Amino acid sequence: STSARLLFDGGMLSEPLMQRQLFLEWLTQFHEAEWVYGDKERVFQARRRHTTDFAWRFSLHRGRMEHVISHVLDLSLRVFRACGAASVPAQQVRGLIRGLGYVVNDRGDLSGISWEAWREFRPDQVFESDTCYLKALLAMSFGDQLFIGGYGTMPGVLELKEKEKDTKTAAARAKKPQDASANVDRAKALLSAMLENGLDVRQTAVFGDGSGAPG
Repeated sequence: STSARLLFDGGMLSEPLMQRQLFLEWLTQFHEAEWVYGDKERVFQARRRHTTDFAWRFSLHRGRMEHVISHVLDLSLRVFRACGAASVPAQQVRGLIRGLGYVVNDRGDLSGISWEAWREFRPDQVFESDTCYLKALLAMSFGDQLFIGGYGTMPGVLELKEKEKDTKTAAARAKKPQDASANVDRAKALLSAMLENGLDVRQTAVFGDGSGAPG
């Protein structure tokens, strides 16, 4: 609803930050209203009860709110699997998953939280409070100057085939697709810079200044 959008936006004029604040409020009240522990079925039922009450209180669509929560949980598990086990992002995502009522077991799947393993949820240990930093990350994610990670091992040498000579007419050359070797060279330079600085390719973001040189 419009009232909920205005409330959770808080003057930030940002749809993603509004969604984040909405989820954060839901999660905080979830732990105030329910004891978040037990097997997966118990947690799921507690989550549905809270979502129904939360949606009624803030004039939200319950089904859409359930979809948002499920999507956050699924994405959190995917991100956790992509992070190094001892990294700070992995610990933060693990905390978020625990806040939703689950733990990651030895197989990398979700399990319920036993009463012995329960502990108080601390949002400040999971969520970033600097909204300017969050806005920068959002803007960066839509920019074509961002190069994020890769998969597999870092190649020692990247071989490029020489550009074949074009003996066709000028009209045919004009229709020829633009050569992509420049983009490959840029990616190779970024990978080399990461290697020289001992950075993990899968966990590194590079900011460019538009000149093509790593920043």
